[in-house]
Amino acid sequence: MPDNIEIERRWLVDIENLPVIRAESSGQVKINQWYPPGGEVGLLPQNNAIAISGRVMIESISKSDWKGVCELIFNGSGVRIRTKGDSAFLTVKGRWVGAERAEYEWPVDAGVVRQFGESKGWLGISKTRIYCPLDGDLLCEVDVFSGSLTGLLIAEIELFSTEIQLDLPGLPEWFGDEITGVAEWDNFALAKRSHYP
Repeated sequence: MPDNIEIERRWLVDIENLPVIRAESSGQVKINQWYPPGGEVGLLPQNNAIAISGRVMIESISKSDWKGVCELIFNGSGVRIRTKGDSAFLTVKGRWVGAERAEYEWPVDAGVVRQFGESKGWLGISKTRIYCPLDGDLLCEVDVFSGSLTGLLIAEIELFSTEIQLDLPGLPEWFGDEITGVAEWDNFALAKRSHYP
């Protein structure tokens, strides 16, 4: 499987299960994520760079990745910036095709990301990610949303191959309805929902 493909299955989780999830967790991290409007995202081919609001965020993207990144951005796929604890990332993701989608991600300056997030008024979400180890060396990440999305919990398991089959009897009992690949439940759709209720 190419490095730039994300394979992930997702489930809704009832908030009443949160105490059990916290008890089973191995840690957590706070995540704030924003979606710059297309007009704020610039592609700079002279040095294979991505700029946001005129500020270069990442440059010298490999030639092999640059073509895929440009195609995703030209096709209207999402550019997002986020803080994850003390770190920050710029990510370009494609649309879901089943449990798969293209994904490119780079570490960026956390101070700049926080400045944009606090000053620009872009669509965004806030959540706490709780890590729950599962059998088979799998890791479940439960996102507990805040703000206008308070009460929403989504469990995700990132897979290394589409050939890995998850048997529902082996998953935690607190997994609810599966929402893998359902666009209305992706983070960008949730950000729009929270911004325009």
